Amino acid sequence: WLPVFKDKNVYIIMDRDEAGQKAAQRAANAICAVAKSVNIVELPYEFKKDHGSDLYDYICRDGHTKDDLDKLLESSKQWTQEDVDADGCNETRPFGCPRKESGEEDRQQSETVCEAAMAVAPAD
Repeated sequence: WLPVFKDKNVYIIMDRDEAGQKAAQRAANAICAVAKSVNIVELPYEFKKDHGSDLYDYICRDGHTKDDLDKLLESSKQWTQEDVDADGCNETRPFGCPRKESGEEDRQQSETVCEAAMAVAPAD
């Protein structure tokens, strides 16, 4: 899946919880090897241990606009090689790939999230 991001400006927007933060870091670590730039976007919600708000909440539930999202993208933190080195992430399971014990529902949800993210990604 990495070739999709080759020479692109990538913005990662994950849930505002522990699992979302870890997934964003794993994705950034992998994608930064091929992308022009990688930014992790933090949604303006309280950070929670579990079940944090996500992009769906930001757009659909709370009614934020494309301009609001553009402002978040502009203010996001660029992920650098120093971040990769500091993160020390050595998990080999690719981001977005459900664990083998995950069910079909998890696989479908991952595919849907990836398709949605690619559909709203800004063009280079």
